[in-house]
Amino acid sequence: VEGILDETGTCVSSLSRDDVQNMIESGVINSGMIPKVEACLEASEASVRAVITDGRRPHALLDAVEGKGPGTWFGGE
Repeated sequence: VEGILDETGTCVSSLSRDDVQNMIESGVINSGMIPKVEACLEASEASVRAVITDGRRPHALLDAVEGKGPGTWFGGE
């Protein structure tokens, strides 16, 4: 997926821990995405910026390293 999708199917550009908790409780984030999101939150708490993005997209990794491109970001700049 391009990133974390909200209840309308739109990619969310960034999420806080509270946002994630609400989305898990409502079932928007579910199944195998839960451990991925939790790992991103844990990384962001260690001052690492993490992203969930579509690795099938050309240059996705390069865009993530450069801090651009689509996806859902966790952590500060």
